[in-house]
Amino acid sequence: MYLQSLMKKEAEIMNEKLLDVVKKILESSNKISDVAVYEDEFFFKYEKKNYWSVSYRRSADVYTVRFYPNYNGTINNLIGVIDAGPEPDDLVVLAYRHTDFDSEQMAKQLFRKLYWRLKEMYYNLDQKFDDMLNT
Repeated sequence: MYLQSLMKKEAEIMNEKLLDVVKKILESSNKISDVAVYEDEFFFKYEKKNYWSVSYRRSADVYTVRFYPNYNGTINNLIGVIDAGPEPDDLVVLAYRHTDFDSEQMAKQLFRKLYWRLKEMYYNLDQKFDDMLNT
């Protein structure tokens, strides 16, 4: 019982740390690059070295953030690897659904903000809106 409790506590700490990382990404979205989309998932690099993706499954109303800690290629190659499926043994994927968190609503809100920020970046909405306002 003690071991289970300890493992649960460690998982909660990592989940909270992940939420802090997502907050930081949102606060410094200028460090996001190489945004690409595959189906309903947005892939990106953060700080030119950390590979991430976020997806939304409308049918289940679930946001999922994925971190690829050992990947070191291009975003398009990452998408190609995932598209070819199944993922190779050497590709580590850490997936976090907002429903996995004790603070589920906070996780959902942060994951949704990240998803929409990436969507805005992918479609270059800031520039398009500026162009509309300035004409």
